[in-house]
Amino acid sequence: MVTEKQRKARAAFVKKYAKKKSEYRSFTEARKFARSLGFKKREEWIKFYRAGNLPIDIPKVPQRTYKKDWKNWGDFLGTGYISTNYRKYRSLEEATKFARNLGLKDGKYYKRYYESGKIPRDIPKCPWAVYSKEWKGMGDFLGTGFMAAKYRKFRSFEDQRIFARSLKLDSQTEWQKFCKSGKKPADIHASPRRAFINNGWTNWGDFLGNIGKIANQNRVFWSYEKANAFLIKLGVENRTDFERKYKSGKIPKDIPRGPERVYNKHGMWKSWGDFLGTGRIANQNIMWPSAKKARIEIKKIAKDVFGGKPFSEQDWKDAHDEGKIPKSLPKYLTAIYNPEVRKKRRSAERRRKK
Repeated sequence: MVTEKQRKARAAFVKKYAKKKSEYRSFTEARKFARSLGFKKREEWIKFYRAGNLPIDIPKVPQRTYKKDWKNWGDFLGTGYISTNYRKYRSLEEATKFARNLGLKDGKYYKRYYESGKIPRDIPKCPWAVYSKEWKGMGDFLGTGFMAAKYRKFRSFEDQRIFARSLKLDSQTEWQKFCKSGKKPADIHASPRRAFINNGWTNWGDFLGNIGKIANQNRVFWSYEKANAFLIKLGVENRTDFERKYKSGKIPKDIPRGPERVYNKHGMWKSWGDFLGTGRIANQNIMWPSAKKARIEIKKIAKDVFGGKPFSEQDWKDAHDEGKIPKSLPKYLTAIYNPEVRKKRRSAERRRKK
């Protein structure tokens, strides 16, 4: 254990002789002392001198004091380990020859094999960093045949599109399945959208040659006014009729199948009645009287229409259709005034808008 007196003596020595290297032991003697400690790494040496255990005639930073004789910490501590920045590696050709004989699949397996200590220290753990100028990828280094996209030469966008169209695929999903099947040539991008987003790419319909199947977010639709004029001329009666005519092909693909979503993004959507030109306002958009006022009105009407007798919701609907109920009251009472039904309808409407 170093005493306080010894610590002070060392401090006085360092202060007096810090710049006089001749006061330290020779490099050979200092190295002999360092090796006798049995340290395996530099951190142990630092911890040792910070604890005040280092003799006063041995420097804390030997690589600075013994610049001419210094090699590395592995040599100084006797471990034989050479730091990567001091290590001399085999040429890329020699390292590649060794690596290919290992039969490893990819970089992960190479890393594990290296850490097991089975790879010579003159072959780097990170070959891409050491051989950066000549590097062609781990596939080339290990001989697997795989080459990362950044090292490959690909066909032009036009040539890749010609190839894609020759496959006659129906969707992006089918393209992805094709790529995973192993049949895709190496010079064709698996993600053409990402590769050519600023160099020719428009949409999957254009790339695959099936324009009629372009996703809604990539399609250019008619304006709201043009679609509205077409549907009025066609005589579409309501939303159900719109769906029926859309499926039959009477409504062109230039009009979106979900117009409320597409046109609502631009703030043009009002209602199906406005879109189809029927003037009909959906129940949820009509300003019905409050539940309290409706109960008073219904009580009065019940006396005249039903003779004050109890009536079912179907009785109310029939009377509404016959014109016995004023239009200021809804035909579907439960849908408008039942809190649970209204809550479910609002949730469904929010999901639909998303």
